[in-house]
Formats: sequence, structure tokens, C-alpha cells
Amino acid sequence: MVRSRSVSFILPVFNGRKFISKAIDSLLSQQYENFRIIIINDGSTDESASVLSGFKDSRIVVVNCCDNKGLAHRLNQGIKLADSDYIARMDQDDIAYPDRLKWQVSYMEKNSNLIGSGADVSFLGIGGYSQFPHSPNALRSELLFRCSINHPTVILRRKMFIDAGFQYEARDDALEDYRLWQKITRTHDFGNLNKRVLQYRINADGMTRSSEKDAEGRDRSIANAYRENLLYYGIDFPVEKYLLIRSLFKGGMSLNEDHMLQIRDMFLFIRDELGGMRFCIKAMNLLFVQLLFYRLKCVGTCDRALYRTIQDLSASVWKFPIYSRQGIRQRMPFEVFMKFRGGKSSLLKY
Repeated sequence: MVRSRSVSFILPVFNGRKFISKAIDSLLSQQYENFRIIIINDGSTDESASVLSGFKDSRIVVVNCCDNKGLAHRLNQGIKLADSDYIARMDQDDIAYPDRLKWQVSYMEKNSNLIGSGADVSFLGIGGYSQFPHSPNALRSELLFRCSINHPTVILRRKMFIDAGFQYEARDDALEDYRLWQKITRTHDFGNLNKRVLQYRINADGMTRSSEKDAEGRDRSIANAYRENLLYYGIDFPVEKYLLIRSLFKGGMSLNEDHMLQIRDMFLFIRDELGGMRFCIKAMNLLFVQLLFYRLKCVGTCDRALYRTIQDLSASVWKFPIYSRQGIRQRMPFEVFMKFRGGKSSLLKY
């Protein structure tokens, strides 16, 4: 009989009194049995320590720390304390589905090439769910310009992770996961399980939101993360160019032809430079088109001239324009586009 793989959940807590009990209960209710939960109280000033002391389950290990050192530091601390086959992440305000570990361990065992994987989530409070790419190459492509791995869903092969020298960077806690995934995917395969494994709480007091005190500074940090990652592949643009892409994601810029041309030229150059590597060109092209339509969805307005520009840009990048029917070489009429522009998925599949 093959023994079941052991898993250690790493669960840092900072002022998590409000939701931490539900998070822990959801982990204790896992259908998969071979796990423990390492909870690190990062100097909480609320009643978190009292709440944690109420759990008497032998699978729970609580480490109370007097000082607050941040998420990245506590994650590294938890990984050092773990002695399991796998390390799994969990946030203090999320709720794991009972079959989370069962599905994730099974996925990792079937895909021995992966150092780790994430999964999709359902959103608490606002409804809806995430839908990220699943293959390693598609992830590498998307990680150039957005974090397409849900951090609280991640499961890692502990020994492979440690032997490779990976760890979270404490220099910018708001990006501790994004920078790590970028580094890992340069040399290792990472995947996403095509299944929702937890309920992700959109919470203004959550650990990630709490670190977003300076939106402008965070945007520049993200732009620098773009730049540092592409420098590894020998591609360099001024950070202002990456700020343009960051603004496009946020919907905080006026979409005009000049902006789109600048972004198109950047994407074309990156695609051509990285095309011979392990990156999936189709995924890179699709990301560009998705960016354009995401921006249009945020703006909510479009005219015929702008639509023609987008048609031309998508044709030059994706190698063919947006068609009104698959297999029929006829461009989608403007009126049809306006009908479907509310959802990029339905538009791209139309």
C-alpha cells in the first residue's frame, strides 16, 4: 500500500480574530487526512492569540510571535518548520472546500514535473470565480504582466522548493507571491488545477489589502517586477513603459491609439524575442487581446474608429482579426462587437 503524502499548511495570522476560526475549521474538515496546520501569529494586537488557544486539535501547531515581521518573513519561517512532503498555503480569512487537499495532492502526484501548483477560487462577498490558465507555458506567459496564481491555493513540493533555494522576499510584502512565481517559472514547471478549491474573501482588512497603503508606490513596484523578470530573459524597457501596461490592467488610463500602439510594439517585441523559448506564443497573443478588451469593458464606450484600430492591432498580433464566425474570414461587425463587449470570454469565443 502506497503511503499518503504528508502536507503542512502554512497559515500566518495578523489581527485575524474575525475570520480565523472559520478558516481553521475548513482545514480541519478536509477529506484528506495526512496533514497538519502550522499557524504563526505575527504579533497580532487583537484577540487572535486567544482564539487560536481555543483549538486543541493535535494537527495544529501554533507559534506566537511578539513582533510583527510581515507575511513573507512568517511564510519562510513556516516552511522551515515543516517536515512534510508538501507545503500548502492558506490565508486567515479564506474558507477551504473539504476536498481541497484530496484534489491538489492527486493533481501533484499525477504531474511529477511540477514544483507546485495553484487552483481557482470562488469569491466571497462579491460572487464569481477566478479562471486562470493551467499549463506551465501559459502561466509563464501571463506571469510576465499579471499574477495568474492564487496564492492561498498554492501547494509546493517542499524538498524541491528548498533544494532550489527558493524563498519569499521580504522587501515588498505586497508582491511576495508574484516575485516568487516569476522566479520559480524561469527554471521550473508550475501549474494550476482546473478546479475551485476555496472561497477567497474580498476583505478590505485582509493581509494583502492591509499592505496596499500607497497605490502609486505599489504600481511602481509591480512595474519594476515586470522589468526585473524580463531582464532575466534579456529584454529591457524603461519602467515607464511597464507603468503603461499596469495602468491598462487597472483601467486607470485613457485608451487611445497611441497607447495601444506602444503596447502593441512592446508585446510584438517580447513575443518575437521569447518565441523560441518555452513560452506559448498563442498564450502571449491571447493575453494581449484580452488586455484590450478588458480595458474596453472598464471604459464602457467605444466608437467605430477605435474598434477598427483594435481590429488592426489584434490582426497584427494574433495573426488574424476578430471574426464574426470561426472559419469564416469576415470581420465581426461593429454592432455585434458592441453586443458582446460586456464579457471578453463570450466575445473571444464568438
